[in-house]
Amino acid sequence: MNRATFGWVAIGLLLSCSSGDPTPVNKSGTGIVGRWRLFEIQGSTGASSFTTPISAKPLQALTFTSGGQLRKEGNQLGDYYDHPFYRIDSSKTVYQVRFLTSQTDTLGVQVGLTISKDTLRLTPFCAEGCRQSFVRIN
Repeated sequence: MNRATFGWVAIGLLLSCSSGDPTPVNKSGTGIVGRWRLFEIQGSTGASSFTTPISAKPLQALTFTSGGQLRKEGNQLGDYYDHPFYRIDSSKTVYQVRFLTSQTDTLGVQVGLTISKDTLRLTPFCAEGCRQSFVRIN
């Protein structure tokens, strides 16, 4: 491929990106702060993938405060029980939330993050791929 063709392809790819791509700030401008109900877990066994719907009762929820605190409700959110704080990390193309054991913790557990409208998706590192989906409840 010559340089001119490559340049036009690169420009086309850049222009095809939409402003509607999921980011930590949704269209209402409220971002991650708020209460989120877990409604689905997706994963893979290696041979096949699965989606498990989560009932609204008993409530399984995460609350992200504006001060960086994380509150958990329910017994299906065990991954977050040892992490009462969070921080958003980002680059030009990737948003991640880092769950922290204390406000001075600099490492924590980092997972992928997307927010689209009122849906939050957390994507922890999994060999076969996995995701937890939440809906904003207030």
